[in-house]
Amino acid sequence: SMATETDFRLEPRGPQAAVATQSFTATPVQVLTAFLDADWLREWMGAPAMPLEICEVDCRLGGRFRCAWTLPDGTKSWVAGVY
Repeated sequence: SMATETDFRLEPRGPQAAVATQSFTATPVQVLTAFLDADWLREWMGAPAMPLEICEVDCRLGGRFRCAWTLPDGTKSWVAGVY
């Protein structure tokens, strides 16, 4: 399990990009798992004010991912792509 306190930041980079940063102590396998396992993604990419409520991950080559954070006003912010 990841730490409960976080320094997670999401910074916009242009009209269609953002950079997410967070520091934590982990092994290389744990870092890979943190990006490829939906349960871990929900834990470390979500925040109390902006939970990651939808998180679908198929990390096979050509598989898709789809995630949505619920913003404080109730709207959803989506990210999706293909591995």
